[in-house]
Amino acid sequence: MKWSGMFLLLAFSCLACSKSNNAQDGSTNDYTILIGSSKEEVGIGVNDGVPEGTTITVPPGIEVVRRPTHQFDPSLDKLNGHMNTFYTDLHLVNNAACGTAPVAIHLPKGLVFVNRSGARMQHGLLISDVVILVPPSTCTNSKDTLTVYLGLACLNKTKGLPWEENWEPDTREYAIGKDMHGIGKITNDANLLKLLKLFENKPRLKLSRHFNPFEALEDDYVMPEWMEIYDEIQSAIWAITDGPGLLKKEHDKLVLRLKEYQ
Repeated sequence: MKWSGMFLLLAFSCLACSKSNNAQDGSTNDYTILIGSSKEEVGIGVNDGVPEGTTITVPPGIEVVRRPTHQFDPSLDKLNGHMNTFYTDLHLVNNAACGTAPVAIHLPKGLVFVNRSGARMQHGLLISDVVILVPPSTCTNSKDTLTVYLGLACLNKTKGLPWEENWEPDTREYAIGKDMHGIGKITNDANLLKLLKLFENKPRLKLSRHFNPFEALEDDYVMPEWMEIYDEIQSAIWAITDGPGLLKKEHDKLVLRLKEYQ
């Protein structure tokens, strides 16, 4: 019995070695970490602070303003982005002369939106490029403000979701975190940037409908099929921001799924 137990222990040890994330010969298997963890970085995962990166440049004449009492508008033509764990509102003023062409604002993938609510809320991440055209606002007696909504992923799995306290008539059925986030920096985190490359040239990820996040709290809730890909993307991001990184089997499964969205 003693020798039998030793052989069993040896067999389990060999099995564990075969699943090692650090194969000595450079080979990979399902349990190899293809994209590493960033959970030690500032503002990512459980860590407080603001994620680091490159400052974004706003075109001359464009102002980013706040409208904390502006009602949420669910018109789908105002919804931008390729991810929907939550939305943030963005309010823009173009001070160009009346009759001039709209100004294009390029918001690059990897742009972080920083929680400014004072609560322990998640920061948001834009997973793909967004271009917004801002018409001149000086054609009326008072400046017009363009309001759009950006669908974001979350960078902090254990922190609050911005829509959790939405009980106002305009927000209670939507995943909007109104006036909770400001523009941060474009992430320079190598792991996140590697993951974001997977979402390039996937136009069918573009948001085309809303969902009510509170429905997921119901006992008989079943996730709609169209939502599944966004749930998978968020899980992959949290594997990097809060976990040990993204395993090869997880990476390969996501790559295969994303082919449906080209």
